[in-house]
Amino acid sequence: MSDLEKLHLALLYIANEIDRVCNKNNIKYTLVGGSLIGAIRHKGFIPWDDDIDLGMTRDNYQKFISACSKDLGSEFELQTYLTDPNYNYGFAKILLRGTDVLELGHEDTKEKKGIFVDIFPFDAVPENNFLKLKHEKINYALIKLLQQKTGIRANKKWRFGKKVVFFILNTVSKVFSRDFLVKKLQSNMIRYNEISNPSKLVNLSGVYGYKKETVDAKCFDEYISSKYETTNLMISRQYDKYLRSVFGDYMKLPPVEKRKTHEFKKLNFGTYDFGE
Repeated sequence: MSDLEKLHLALLYIANEIDRVCNKNNIKYTLVGGSLIGAIRHKGFIPWDDDIDLGMTRDNYQKFISACSKDLGSEFELQTYLTDPNYNYGFAKILLRGTDVLELGHEDTKEKKGIFVDIFPFDAVPENNFLKLKHEKINYALIKLLQQKTGIRANKKWRFGKKVVFFILNTVSKVFSRDFLVKKLQSNMIRYNEISNPSKLVNLSGVYGYKKETVDAKCFDEYISSKYETTNLMISRQYDKYLRSVFGDYMKLPPVEKRKTHEFKKLNFGTYDFGE
């Protein structure tokens, strides 16, 4: 069995624990991103994919964070910027203890590392176009400055201009404390959550950018169970609306050169027997 196949089994192991905690505490979640494409197009993982991404509205996300303190199994660990002082991202991970992964560019980072499932909070989007732009740009700047605090390396494959921006951000980030940037990021992400019945929600920590990650709030009204490999996980009943908004024709396979992965440099399953 290949490392990718074993990784898929490890990710399902984590996802099933998240599903258990959510069911116990009446917490709603959905597969998002490529994981949701996988559920619909492949009834499981996209064949080359190496992660599982889940999404929750902010209220469900906060309930999940609280539930983990009492209900998460001892084999697993919640990772947020509050639980790990070296983790600087605006979303949570559930790590599988005793495993180890090293992503390209993260050789010098000090956050706890292990096989993980990502959990993204979705927040309200303002109606005003200027406020949307402000929401987006402030969030982007804060995330990039926080990333510099992790010690992440520039990718040798990046264009020259991107490398220049990276090193400028690295210099600017030294002006601010990590705690200051975390508080500002949290404040900006939830800034518009007091809006009554927002029409749009956004994953501010997503990789596709503010516009693509902004979806109809109705995508989080109802959830259904969907086959995912050998188990069942929850998806939005409005999965087609979500996927078309983010990806367009999601049933069409992308060309080989666009089939991106995390580029793991090290993958250690510890004492777990995943397909040995």
